[in-house]
Amino acid sequence: MTIETYRRYRRILKTIPFKGKYAPYGWGELPQTLCIAWLPYSQMFDEFSRELANALNGLANYTHQLAAWRDLLAPMDQQR
Repeated sequence: MTIETYRRYRRILKTIPFKGKYAPYGWGELPQTLCIAWLPYSQMFDEFSRELANALNGLANYTHQLAAWRDLLAPMDQQR
């Protein structure tokens, strides 16, 4: 890949509309009072819900980037 190809990719990436949807953070709320048996779960829930939102948001970004690569490489494939 040349630098010019990457520059074209970046230009295409800026022009493609983002069709994804970002996952919100803090989407799960547990009750204020919980049984002591739920204490470990409640502590893990906050952390894991943020990790899940990060993973989904990363997937949305990667999908957007793949759309730009698709639009860049499709004409190149037709030139063969």
